[in-house]
Amino acid sequence: MQHREQIIEKSFPSFTWIHIINPDLQNMERFAEKYSLNDYQLTDSLQPGHLPKFEHQEKYQFLILRALLAKIPERNNMVGQVSGKVSFFYNEDKVITICRHHFAFMEKPFSEEINSTEAFVIEVMSRIFHTYEGILKHLSDKVDNIEKVIFLRNMSRISLEDLYFHKSKTRVIKKLLQISQGVINQFKFKDEHQTAFQDVNDKLFGLILGYEETI
Repeated sequence: MQHREQIIEKSFPSFTWIHIINPDLQNMERFAEKYSLNDYQLTDSLQPGHLPKFEHQEKYQFLILRALLAKIPERNNMVGQVSGKVSFFYNEDKVITICRHHFAFMEKPFSEEINSTEAFVIEVMSRIFHTYEGILKHLSDKVDNIEKVIFLRNMSRISLEDLYFHKSKTRVIKKLLQISQGVINQFKFKDEHQTAFQDVNDKLFGLILGYEETI
């Protein structure tokens, strides 16, 4: 069943967050006009398979990142099958996020002490990259099991097709992380947010190394 568009608005002390889930195309055109959003960037934010990107506009910053889905079938290995987009339009007064999926990490409460849109965006970044941790453990455990079977020389228990999908999925996820790293390295946050942002960078770097080890 197709879910209807949801728009959630929350006020923080110094900014407003507007979160749009499963956007309706006609509504989005009116929304873009209301907030002076670039048509091309809005189109990018609605394309299911669009890769991470960052663009600076005169009135706001535009960002796309991808979070891993909570449930990924074993033989799904395409970008759009394993992940979903979170698009951001933000300036000092407002953050607009757009998702096609109901991500649990977006519905989890945010601290009322978040004092700026930059701090909010960094917090969402951290939550997005956290979604890569669970599947990393699953893929790592699977590699360990395969290596044990090879060591015991019980090759009949290895499915070459399963092995192909495992490696393909791992490569796709690692590539997503590498693209994301290139995107967030374009950011320049205020000094007060540098520590939190560096924590996100460190987490991302560790994830890339982790996925590299599972290929």
